[in-house]
Amino acid sequence: MIPFVILFVITALLAQQFSRRGDLRGLDASMASSAIIIEPDEEFELSVILRNRTFRFFPFLKLRIYIPDGLVFPRLKKGVLNKAASGGYELVMTTWLLPRQQLRIDIPTTISARGRYFTNGLNIACGDFMGLNEMSTRYDDFVEIVCLPKEAERGQALDIAGGFPGDLSVNRFIFEDPVLTIGYREYTGREPMRQISWTRSAQSGQLMVKELDHTLESSVTVVVNIETQGEDPREDIEKTYSMARYVCRELEDRHLNYSYVTNAVSMGSVKGFGFVGEGLGRTHFGYILEGLGRAGYMVTKNCRSLLSDAVKRSSGSYGLVFITAGDEAGQCAEARKQAARAGLQILCINAGGEI
Repeated sequence: MIPFVILFVITALLAQQFSRRGDLRGLDASMASSAIIIEPDEEFELSVILRNRTFRFFPFLKLRIYIPDGLVFPRLKKGVLNKAASGGYELVMTTWLLPRQQLRIDIPTTISARGRYFTNGLNIACGDFMGLNEMSTRYDDFVEIVCLPKEAERGQALDIAGGFPGDLSVNRFIFEDPVLTIGYREYTGREPMRQISWTRSAQSGQLMVKELDHTLESSVTVVVNIETQGEDPREDIEKTYSMARYVCRELEDRHLNYSYVTNAVSMGSVKGFGFVGEGLGRTHFGYILEGLGRAGYMVTKNCRSLLSDAVKRSSGSYGLVFITAGDEAGQCAEARKQAARAGLQILCINAGGEI
């Protein structure tokens, strides 16, 4: 009996010494996301990948995953979410690893608010053989996730866009093909009534209709201005991004080429989203959406300079859709003035109003 006890104690001490000497060397950890660009409230998976490159058995591992505010776990079956002292949250989970095993833990996640999010790494701790000491290692593996803005509803957008006296309605500006009047001729009875020019008819004493050129290029420049002096600028700017998404999507649906100009600072990318040239299609629209998702609340230039740049870039364009976060400084009047000088049609949308 005594030899057996002595053998057991020696074995335990050796195992304790071996476990303390090993630490977490040979254990690799990384994080990944099933999607980088996501829609609001779209479920994606945040994953932790553990790899045991040794022949050691890890009977107990505690994972602390650092999560920013805004991430929600609707179907969390394993783990505890705690508020972190440094801000955000810690998702605490436990597991174990066999020798040479790889383990992937998928965590269903959603985000509601537009913006850029990134995890702040994770910490893994394990105990020694007797549970007397805890050893831990931090893994600075960051994952970036960009949530796109919600799209303004059609009815709300029409109410806002149609609410400016003197501006074109959103139906007329976006939904009809742009044409150019190149002359007038006598009414034959076959032309639609809306083609009659009542001014020219009164001058000539007979009904006259417009001769239209339908070859004008169907292209529009979307201008997004976030310079505002409103009481709640961030809320107004978020409405601006939602309205910009609505307008661009409508242009896509109508198969109208469009370019995109903004004075919003882009966050976390070497790509430039301040100007996106004319285009159409999923790639073009997706690039603009990523820019809207990464857009912050600071400006690269004032509204007047933005409009001047947009007018210069819109050569051959039908007109401008000017979306502003607020009209306190007369941005819409300035936009109409610059568009008139360039001979461009314009639709002004004050997204800072009630949507």
